[in-house]
Amino acid sequence: MSIRLGENADAYIGYTFNQNYWHKGYATEAVSALIQLVFTQTKLSLVLAEVDQENTASVSLLKRLGFKFLTRKENIKNARGRLIAEDTYLLEKSEIRNQQSKMIK
Repeated sequence: MSIRLGENADAYIGYTFNQNYWHKGYATEAVSALIQLVFTQTKLSLVLAEVDQENTASVSLLKRLGFKFLTRKENIKNARGRLIAEDTYLLEKSEIRNQQSKMIK
């Protein structure tokens, strides 16, 4: 797990899990905690996440946590040297507040 602070009141999150720990809810818990940390301990107003478009589990996780699709970059070389389409997703601090207020009602 990582947080990379951006230049425009934003942060990029990243995570990689060993395949033995996939589909157990660990990523959801960890990313949720990371988002809470960013929004409660900093003055940042957005969190961005970049993901391989074909990584459907990570895309689903981001959407479940309220992230919205922002942009796509084609022909990005990933860590394994493979060309991928990389999608960027965005979560705004104000959206977290809106979701929480809906849950309280």
